[in-house]
Amino acid sequence: MKVFDVIPKGFFSILSGKNREIYSEMLLVVRQEYKRSTHVDKNILLDQMVDRLSELNLLMDVEAEILEISGTAEDDREVEKNTDDNGWLDDSDGLSFSGMAYAILRRLLFTGWLEQEQKTGSFDLQITIPSYSISMMELLYEVTQEDTRAYQNYAFGVYSALRSIFDPQSENYLYTALHNAWDNSQQLADALKMLLNNIRRYHRMLGEYASSNEILREHFEGYQQLVNERIFHPLVTRDSVQRFRQPVLLMISQIQDDYTIIEKMVQQAAAEKHYNNEADATTGVLQMLHEIFDIFDNIEEVMMEIQKKNNSYTKASIDKLIYLFNQDRTIKEQIAHIMMQFHQLSEASKTDLSESIRLSRQAYFAESSLFSRGKRTLRSTEMPLKIELSEKNDQDLTGFLKSANTRYSYENVMYYVKQVFDGRSIIHSEDFPAETDEQFVLLLLAVIKGSETRSFYRVEFLEGMMETGKFRYPDMRFILKEEKK
Repeated sequence: MKVFDVIPKGFFSILSGKNREIYSEMLLVVRQEYKRSTHVDKNILLDQMVDRLSELNLLMDVEAEILEISGTAEDDREVEKNTDDNGWLDDSDGLSFSGMAYAILRRLLFTGWLEQEQKTGSFDLQITIPSYSISMMELLYEVTQEDTRAYQNYAFGVYSALRSIFDPQSENYLYTALHNAWDNSQQLADALKMLLNNIRRYHRMLGEYASSNEILREHFEGYQQLVNERIFHPLVTRDSVQRFRQPVLLMISQIQDDYTIIEKMVQQAAAEKHYNNEADATTGVLQMLHEIFDIFDNIEEVMMEIQKKNNSYTKASIDKLIYLFNQDRTIKEQIAHIMMQFHQLSEASKTDLSESIRLSRQAYFAESSLFSRGKRTLRSTEMPLKIELSEKNDQDLTGFLKSANTRYSYENVMYYVKQVFDGRSIIHSEDFPAETDEQFVLLLLAVIKGSETRSFYRVEFLEGMMETGKFRYPDMRFILKEEKK
């Protein structure tokens, strides 16, 4: 079946017109009412729409709405049918929130997002929502909730589902357990791809930041909270895929070698009408086993790529911070740089620059300015000293970068953190001095290095922020890791 054999004509028109912001908000209102009650009452839904419209103070473009309806309607009769409810187009200048709510609901019914039916034994109407509309509303909601989405324990879900297959009490749910394991494995693969793409996205955005504050804000409020804490950290700690990889591969191999279990799964899948016949069920069961095995067999390479990209992003962030901390970006420095390079320009470039920038001499009046006589000076007959232009030396730049990398190396950071710990097992952000730029860089590096497996401590983010001088950063707790015996 094709997509537009299911979705009505003009279904997406409300999300591509001038009033798309209003319709997107109203679809979220419909979703909220659908989640809240078993039966969506038309009058209650209209009240909810009116409240949301008044809260956001959204106004509809009536002329654009008429043109869009005309473009999606089959003939003029459908336009007339769609626009005569409560006369909402009769007085467009004074269109109320209630009138807009009626118009929006009418349009949602017209484009197939919603349907309505009469209640049994009553003249009241209730709204029904097709399955494809529910899926689209969930998609719109998930897009708006991207910043709160967290990683689920997919690897443990696969492990638990496969382990239940070998439990005698689960004999009647073998296919259900296999399907749950397959579904969690697919979501695990999607979560890993999403994590890798998110790291790449933050890495790419580093080039767009022009100040150290932008990098720090995006790292702590964006990358640290949305990527590291919610996805990357669970993947390498409580739901470590490396931890469950070998047991999952072993259980899959045992299931594939036990034809009795596979036969029971096939019979259950066919009895529950998941497949047309047992032959298709056999193919489906074997395919799911193969896909789970393939995902966990290749997961080591994916995790290594994620770790590599995470380290690359961390290094790029540090390098960009060091560059911004050591660069003089004042107006005075920029003007001096332009004037120093002026003599090397061609005559045409000098003319263009002179015409685009108006330079003039400035002087100030002082208490003795009107009474001071000018002093005569004699021009010296000596030849002026020749200024030798020094060529840029790449070794100087190499030496600077080498010095910076040495100063902020992993060993130096770990030595610095050990000094701050000073025999204690737990320290807080306030224990780190952060009065100078270099001290703040070391604090930032201590936080970043704490997420690596080789570090001797881990970092936990607490509620609230701390301010020290010109720096503002989260309240954190640094805890020593237990030594492996």
